Amino acid sequence: MRGPTRTKAAAALLAAIAGIGTTAGVFVDAGDATRLAREQGALVIANLILLGFAVRQGGLFCDAETIEAVLRMISPAKQLETNLTGFRRGLFFNEDKI
Repeated sequence: MRGPTRTKAAAALLAAIAGIGTTAGVFVDAGDATRLAREQGALVIANLILLGFAVRQGGLFCDAETIEAVLRMISPAKQLETNLTGFRRGLFFNEDKI
């Protein structure tokens, strides 16, 4: 998908990621996003792990389904599953769903 819809979706996701800095401290007490990203072999998804955790805490303007829909729109095909898995690792942290 290209054009204004993709641009708006990407901007919303990036704003959400940027706005979770205060949630990061809470997450680090429970587990290290960087460590989880390294375990998955993709350090670049640490922010998606934090984003998933922020959604779980109810600290964002949207729900998990919305974030996953945006990830599907903006992620390159070869990165999509890695991005979704990273998001879900934060969303379901300490649960047996991943």
